[in-house]
Amino acid sequence: MVQVSEEAVAIYLTTLPWLESRIYSTISFPLYLSYKHDAKLLILALERLKESYSRAIRLNLLLMEELREAKMWARCL
Repeated sequence: MVQVSEEAVAIYLTTLPWLESRIYSTISFPLYLSYKHDAKLLILALERLKESYSRAIRLNLLLMEELREAKMWARCL
C-alpha cells in the first residue's frame, strides 16, 4: 500500500509542473451540485468530453491500422 501511494505522489509531482508549463485553464465546477441545472450541465459537458475523446481514439486506431497495412504492402513490393 505504501509503494502505491509513493508512486501516486511521484506521478503527481511529475505531472503538475508539466501541466503548469502548458498553461491549462481549470474547469469551473458548480459549487453546489444540488442545483439541478448545474448538475445537468456538468454531466452534459463531461459526456461531450468523453465522446470527443472516444472519437479521437477511434481515429487514432484507424490511422494505425492504415499505417500497418501500408507497411505490409511496402514489404510486398
